[in-house]
Amino acid sequence: MATNTTQPTPAAAHTGSRLLWSGILFVMGLAGFVLFSNLPSLLPVQAQPDFADEAMYQEWERVDRPVAEDNLGPLPRSWTWGPHPLSDGLQEPFTESPGGTRLVQYFDKGRMEITLPGEPVSYGLLVNEMIQGRIQIGADAFEEREAPEIALVGDPIEHNANAPTYRSLQAVVLPLNRDRPPGRGGQVVISMLDREGNVVDNPDLAQYDIIYDAYEEDTGHNLPNVFSNYLSWYGMVYENGVYTWEKVFEWEKLVGLPISEPYWTRVKVGTVEKDVLFQVFQRRILTYSPSEDVYSQLAMSNVGQHYLEWRYGVQPGEQPDPQATPQPVGDATETPALPEASPEPTLTPDAPVVTPTRQPRPQPSNIPDLPTFP
Repeated sequence: MATNTTQPTPAAAHTGSRLLWSGILFVMGLAGFVLFSNLPSLLPVQAQPDFADEAMYQEWERVDRPVAEDNLGPLPRSWTWGPHPLSDGLQEPFTESPGGTRLVQYFDKGRMEITLPGEPVSYGLLVNEMIQGRIQIGADAFEEREAPEIALVGDPIEHNANAPTYRSLQAVVLPLNRDRPPGRGGQVVISMLDREGNVVDNPDLAQYDIIYDAYEEDTGHNLPNVFSNYLSWYGMVYENGVYTWEKVFEWEKLVGLPISEPYWTRVKVGTVEKDVLFQVFQRRILTYSPSEDVYSQLAMSNVGQHYLEWRYGVQPGEQPDPQATPQPVGDATETPALPEASPEPTLTPDAPVVTPTRQPRPQPSNIPDLPTFP
């Protein structure tokens, strides 16, 4: 039988080689896509701001490193500050600081401050400032602004028209301590706050079985069991290079004293309407969403984001000028200082407080270190 001994032409050989290498490169590219699509943390969309000071990094690391560390598994709490700083370090006006400015850094949930070199990190009274429409530029000095129409919880106000805003809170918070509600220990929380600042009772909210169980003597406000328990939690923290099981929050330093009663509201979260319980403190707003999974029900509102938008006009992902000086709406005014927090919390239980029964986890091992502070 005759065989075909015709040799391929150079052009045909070149074409075959190109097809072979195209196939190899396609397979390699596909494998690379599969590999790296499973490693999103290695491919950041944009560089995140660095921590402005090592002391600020340590404040974040203690409570949020356990939340960020995947090897620990899910924790029954969400971010205290956020996954990373929201801004670079800023020098903001403050009369009592050297040179008239102090170092601050913003996070999703709040602001860290170093007012005097070598002093411990303090936390900003951002909620107080936004409700009152005053930017604090010294111990007793403020710049006047309008209180923002920013939704306290849930989606942005343009998609969340019924959500209460910081301006809404003026109806129930200002003047500070104008009313001292009686202790309501053992009663079910059914009060609702709307966008106009109106408070109504909705008996349907009794289905969630949230009970008033503590009373804060200094400002005269009731706390519900979900928040008083949350602020008293023991859980995993990171200190001195190791994970330990301790009380998570020094709560009065972190959130401040309550300046409102707890209220329910009906808001959109991810475009879905939900019942959310919230309570306003001097520095933070606590939220409880019963429809969320157990790891996400308790959270802190994004007051750091809200404050940056109000003071600097920037949206999440945008950076204010590191040397920015906020433009005052009115003249700086000398105003009496806000009520001082008492040295020790003075919560008075009105009903038995449920003590968390979670057991300490085994000490984790072989956990890779996160990047250290530069």
